Amino acid sequence: MRHAAGKAEFIESSSKLLALSQQVSIDSNKDTKGDDNAFASLRDAKQSAASFIVSLDLGDAERDMAPLPEGQLLLLEPVMSHWKDVETNVDTILGFRDSLSNTR
Repeated sequence: MRHAAGKAEFIESSSKLLALSQQVSIDSNKDTKGDDNAFASLRDAKQSAASFIVSLDLGDAERDMAPLPEGQLLLLEPVMSHWKDVETNVDTILGFRDSLSNTR
């Protein structure tokens, strides 16, 4: 039974990461087209994803989330590693907010 619960937690965590990455992608696209409303959403999605990734490793009482077992964390390592690149790109987009907004 514990094995099934662990798989369910892993699937739920993977789904959450996918949803957050899709939100970052959508907002990044809107931002580069100068949509001022998307900048706040992108910043929020970035912060949510970063916080969620930390929660996978350390757990989070507010989310009622225990840390993932080491084996599951290892499976998500490529995603977490890729996130660092995404986070850098998001920071670049957010840094160019004024320039992107003025190109409209």
